[in-house]
Amino acid sequence: MRTTLDIGNPVHEKLAGYAAGQGESMSAAATRLLDGALRDAAREPEPLPFEWIARDMGEPLIDISDPRAMKELLLADDVAAMYGDGALPPEA
Repeated sequence: MRTTLDIGNPVHEKLAGYAAGQGESMSAAATRLLDGALRDAAREPEPLPFEWIARDMGEPLIDISDPRAMKELLLADDVAAMYGDGALPPEA
């Protein structure tokens, strides 16, 4: 397909030099390079590797191995009053 593109002089000069070095026409070089660049642009980026984040959260508010303490927490209406500001209600 024939089309017209306006490209800057520096890009034109680089493309002309590249095409000559590859022994192909500027049109063939531009088509091949654009095809590869567009394929790369459409590719999904690689997900970042999983990184486990651990922070010291201080002393626990309750002993989770104590069934009575767990039941008391789960049945509490006002968790903040019971365990301090920042404590989450059971449904959170």
